[in-house]
Amino acid sequence: MKNEQNNEKSVKINQQNIFSEPVTTYARLAVEALEKQNPKEVINQGINCKSGNWTIICPDCNTSIESPRKMAKYCPNCGQALKWSDNDGD
Repeated sequence: MKNEQNNEKSVKINQQNIFSEPVTTYARLAVEALEKQNPKEVINQGINCKSGNWTIICPDCNTSIESPRKMAKYCPNCGQALKWSDNDGD
């Protein structure tokens, strides 16, 4: 009887440990991936005079990105979707 109770406790503990941490981790990663699909406004640094490319900063990871004619849709470093301002005069 005592051994049977210990086995029941062990099963309950194992079920909680098996499902709680990985599910929480995967759920968090899924939410982060979904959030990166929502475009964030870029930080505009202007036009590079030599190359003619727009220089922007990713609002999520602060990576500097050069893009011809506002073509970058995603940050190459973190994958954040980028939103260009309509009033940048291009």
